[in-house]
Amino acid sequence: MAKMTPPRISDPDKGGITLTLAEPAPETMRIETGTWITDTPIDDNKTPLLFRVTVENEIAKGETTVNEVKVLQLTTLDDIERILARRESEKFLDDVSVSNIDLKSYAYGEEGSQQGTYVVGPGPSPGSDSGFLPLSLAISFFFMWAISGTGQPANMVRLMAFRDTKTLQRSICTVAIYYTLIYFPLVVIFCCARVLLPGMEGDSDRIMPAMAVYLTEHIGMGWLAGLLVAAPFAAVMSTVDSFLLLISSAWVRDVYQRNINPEASEKTIKMLSYLATFVVGTAAMVVAINPPQFLQDIIVYVGSGLAASFLATIVYGLYWRRVNAAGAMGAMLGGFSVHLAMYVTGYFVNGSFFKPYQLFDFDPIIIGLFVSFISGFVVTKMTAPPPEELVHKYFYTTKADA
Repeated sequence: MAKMTPPRISDPDKGGITLTLAEPAPETMRIETGTWITDTPIDDNKTPLLFRVTVENEIAKGETTVNEVKVLQLTTLDDIERILARRESEKFLDDVSVSNIDLKSYAYGEEGSQQGTYVVGPGPSPGSDSGFLPLSLAISFFFMWAISGTGQPANMVRLMAFRDTKTLQRSICTVAIYYTLIYFPLVVIFCCARVLLPGMEGDSDRIMPAMAVYLTEHIGMGWLAGLLVAAPFAAVMSTVDSFLLLISSAWVRDVYQRNINPEASEKTIKMLSYLATFVVGTAAMVVAINPPQFLQDIIVYVGSGLAASFLATIVYGLYWRRVNAAGAMGAMLGGFSVHLAMYVTGYFVNGSFFKPYQLFDFDPIIIGLFVSFISGFVVTKMTAPPPEELVHKYFYTTKADA
């Protein structure tokens, strides 16, 4: 990685490269995402220009040229030689010439195509002149992945199975350790993937299954890739069903039965639960059919938003006897409002909802958590304490319980 330099990339709105066929296309020719293109032969005097298609395109029947094909261009000699050496196993578009190359450099990390930019902070970034991971964002990531997991509602559903309050309190800490043990190895694994599979920047959501297929095929056990990919997909399904249960329960039990129709029959509750689950599942499917550029954007937005809304409430509820319903509501609304406001501001300032405004270069989760904890504390202090019998019920152990 120390020798790698950032690729050159196409602007999403304009530019790219022009491809010209030697002869008119006999039929419409699809140029699929991930296709490699090179315009010079391999020789000892000149390094070939090597491009990878990042957006699917096509050449119409009878035409020879297509303009503004979105690509990225590898700039590291070792990567270029590695791809060309395994040309037979890669997808190449042959018998084409490249012209009108209109690509741009990374916003950070491209100074003189310097080597070593991938192994020192903050790392190269295509769109941010602060780099991929400045110190403030690194702190935000720590809170996001290692700490915010303790406040995810999907985890709370699982925690309901614990036998007593002490076990539940301890589990909050173990969840943070669990997430730490997961994500540190992932950094190492996908640093290796960057070296083994160059040019995946344009299709980075596929890096995990692509890495599994690449490794298992090279040991002659391609079938093993299915087992490797099945594990994270099983985790995804587990999280999805937890969210479906959580959302349907919140709508039907907490909103409808508690506030609208307390006398609702079990048959009505069951039918509404089925309906809520169906509606939420359908909405998730519609979003999956037309996802944003990177699925990670949704994961970060939802995960950080849930943490900013619920983590302070959960912590106060478990460890602070003084907290009351108003304080819990203040913590949730404060964190949610600030987190959403920073994303909405990012839409107007940065041109995309998934590029949030970063106050003091901190991710919205940091600001959201800060406001959530402060709001919960202030509102609790300004309102009456909870009934003493309620405090004794949850924070004191009687002799009979012991």
